[in-house]
Amino acid sequence: MNEIYKKELSKFSLLSNKEELELAKQAKAGSLRARNTLVERNLTYAFSVAKKYQNNKVPLEELVAAANEGLIKAVERYDYTKGMRLITYSFHWIKAYIMETLKNSDVVRTPEERENAIMSSIDEPVGEDLYMYETLEYDGELADTNLHKEDFKKHLHSIISGYPQKTKDVLDGYYQIYDEFATIDRVANKYKMSLEGIRKIKNKTISELKLKLEY
Repeated sequence: MNEIYKKELSKFSLLSNKEELELAKQAKAGSLRARNTLVERNLTYAFSVAKKYQNNKVPLEELVAAANEGLIKAVERYDYTKGMRLITYSFHWIKAYIMETLKNSDVVRTPEERENAIMSSIDEPVGEDLYMYETLEYDGELADTNLHKEDFKKHLHSIISGYPQKTKDVLDGYYQIYDEFATIDRVANKYKMSLEGIRKIKNKTISELKLKLEY
């Protein structure tokens, strides 16, 4: 990818909790400058997510562009009052835009059609539960240690393996645990369920997992 772009990214360091909170308050009050700063200071993160999905079919430049679109959308919808860091909230939006680009790289679609497809894969009413590992773990005292994260994930997967296939498919639709292209729409069609029914299974399971993990 263009080395100039990479060099530009190096100028943007991640925000501290305090800096992000202040900018988020200003952005919520209507400050375009604050919103732009939130985007700029998280471009490196969007780039790091895009790099994980590199393949021969879609150039990295296109994946980065999609990741940046997702980041911008996340910043527009971010609600700091829910206590979640922007970097956590933005992950699902960034990934949704990347997945849409990968799945439909050979399809000509209008901007509206593309946006509708992306929005259908994201369940906004439960925005606090967007990224599973962070939903269940990141408030813990040991969350910053890599060893703990790996142990946590192994333990989580061992618990999930004991659930019925429908429940595992529902979690996959939200969090792409086993299939990175899974969506809640596909799960709903497979089991002929409404999105509300799918959401209820997800919320119930997340609550159970939190108790089992002593969260």
